[in-house]
Amino acid sequence: MKEFGFLKFLIVVLFVSCGSVEDSNNEVFDPDNARFVGTWREYDNGEFFQPSRVLSTFKECDGNRKIEFFLNGEFEWFCYEGSNLNDCSNCGTFLGKYEKQPQGDISSEKYLFKYYNPDGELERSEMTFTSFGEDFINLTILNKKIETGEPFEEGEPYSTFTRYRKE
Repeated sequence: MKEFGFLKFLIVVLFVSCGSVEDSNNEVFDPDNARFVGTWREYDNGEFFQPSRVLSTFKECDGNRKIEFFLNGEFEWFCYEGSNLNDCSNCGTFLGKYEKQPQGDISSEKYLFKYYNPDGELERSEMTFTSFGEDFINLTILNKKIETGEPFEEGEPYSTFTRYRKE
């Protein structure tokens, strides 16, 4: 009977130790990433001006843009440019990484998005305030003057936004 108990103990120890070795080789999992996973198509974009004026700059071609998010914190962004579907052209596919950033505001979450060229060089970084719904993601980028505290000039946007719907 004691041998059976020892055998069960040995199996549990082996199972746990194998699992911990495997886990140590993987990237750190962020459960918040699960909200992003999937393909999201752009359906609106524009700029916010003070006081509370919104200018939509969405063009028909922009509806071809999409982002595919993966659980490991990476994404692919499919870029299209043009004013309508007749002159809409693919401007590339960018690989990227996203990660949650610490912040105090609870109405939206701050994420850092890094876009890389096909050759692996960093194209640009964006700090976004991200809000989620069941089938949409809103990404808002604040104007740099908010960080510096400089006054806004007449007609200068307070922030830009892009909205995506889940496919």
